Amino acid sequence: MYRYTKNAAFLFLAGALSAWMPAVAAPPTGPEECMVIGEEADTVKGTKLYMDAVSAWRQGLRQKALDQYEAALLADRGVLARPDEGMALALLERYRERVGTASPTAGLLCRQGFFENIISGNLESAIAEYRKAAAIAGTEAAKQTAAREADRLQAQLEYLRTWQAEYRRKVALQRRQQDAEVVFQGRVEAVDDRIVQLEDERAELEERLAYLRRQEADGREELMTSIRRASRYRRAQYYPGREYQPDVPATSYPGPAVGPLPSPPPGAPGPLPSTTSTSPTPTPTVPTYQMPTEGSNLSLFYRNRNEALQNESALYSIRAEITGVERRIEEIDKLIEKTSKERDELFNPPPAKKPPVVATGSTPIRE
Repeated sequence: MYRYTKNAAFLFLAGALSAWMPAVAAPPTGPEECMVIGEEADTVKGTKLYMDAVSAWRQGLRQKALDQYEAALLADRGVLARPDEGMALALLERYRERVGTASPTAGLLCRQGFFENIISGNLESAIAEYRKAAAIAGTEAAKQTAAREADRLQAQLEYLRTWQAEYRRKVALQRRQQDAEVVFQGRVEAVDDRIVQLEDERAELEERLAYLRRQEADGREELMTSIRRASRYRRAQYYPGREYQPDVPATSYPGPAVGPLPSPPPGAPGPLPSTTSTSPTPTPTVPTYQMPTEGSNLSLFYRNRNEALQNESALYSIRAEITGVERRIEEIDKLIEKTSKERDELFNPPPAKKPPVVATGSTPIRE
């Protein structure tokens, strides 16, 4: 009776301790010791375990929360889409510590590979863990399961590497295309800027040319006016008293009156100078010039003649500038045409010249 009671008490105490201590999930043995994605999908069970894990995690029960979260993941992989509040990484770190501090079993290595895959996405580590599990697995089923999962993840890793290489190649190609597009746009903008500058300069020169032509017309009119005035006062000097007479038709005009011939006549030698005994050498006479009086025809002729010379010089300068402006406009037109052609060639480049084909055995012709 005493022995029975003692055994019963021991069993009761062991049950109480097992109920009080948190359960530690151990890797299953046998054919199920290596699990793979998609073997179990119980949404109701996974949701309940997930809610219990979140509740325990918020209460600070770390060990219980991680056990419940692990069980939720095994029941339903869709739990990964829910916010884990840090439990996923904590569970992964716990498995890494277990694998690193103990002699891992095939089941523990498979669990480690499973969580490395679905939590961190580290395919390289997951494949390594599955390879280790396949090497030490106690059953053929576990070995095949671990090897199959390692091969499956290896195929994914190869595809991922191929995709990443192709993606990097496409990114590099796209970057080169963008750089080439930037360079091309820069060349186009530079050409457009040159065309705009040339067109602006041409517009300014056209305005200057129009102004100079108006100046030329005014200067020509002023020159002709000053010439006419000088001619009128010059004729008035030679024919005094006729500047106010009415115009006489050319047919009825008898011409200027002829007075007495000069003495001596033009071209005949003049009289010899008189000589005296006291002055054997004749003294040359210095011609004297008398300034025309102010307001006389001669003074007005000189004034208008000087004005005509000034107008002629100014008109010559205007015409020289007009010539230079017209020449520059012609140069700008040629430059605009050349630059526009260069811009068109940027969008439609001429076909590349093919190298001359040299027949086999023949000597190429040197130019």
